[in-house]
Amino acid sequence: MIKVFLFTGDIEEGAENELLERDISLQSDVLKVSHHGSNSSNSEAFLHAVEPSLAIYSAGEGNAFDHPDDDVLARLEAIGANVYGTDVSGNIVVKTNGRDYSVQASEEKDAGTCYAGMVAVNRATVEELQEISQIGPARAEQILNLRPFTSYDDFLRIEGIGQEHLASIEQQGLACFDD
Repeated sequence: MIKVFLFTGDIEEGAENELLERDISLQSDVLKVSHHGSNSSNSEAFLHAVEPSLAIYSAGEGNAFDHPDDDVLARLEAIGANVYGTDVSGNIVVKTNGRDYSVQASEEKDAGTCYAGMVAVNRATVEELQEISQIGPARAEQILNLRPFTSYDDFLRIEGIGQEHLASIEQQGLACFDD
């Protein structure tokens, strides 16, 4: 039997309900969990309709939104899905020949890897950089001039950023350092 993958993006429960109302099968072998595992999506009814054997979510470790939600993980486990997350398993690769699939997860997470919703410090615009805690227009301009950044410690090169501000930036977990 051909393997089916379902990529839901950031849909929330309302969109899930619209899909459930349609006369289509949602059953899928592999589910890319909606909205980083947020409880605003991944309803029990939706997950029972999809009934994936494998569920993958993307979330940064210790992210400010506390994704994935524990209730969502419990719902996935209750339907028997094997769950992988980028915050725990790092990079996750699913390979298929159409009939079978295999999962490869890196043993070490790449702390600098940028995931959806994060700010790539080395590529971001002045406006995007201002989404990072403690970064306003002047500090964003400094970042542009001081690039590349390879870790949170590089924020200490910015005028006015000390250990206290650095701790706030790290706690937010929004910055990432891909080239």
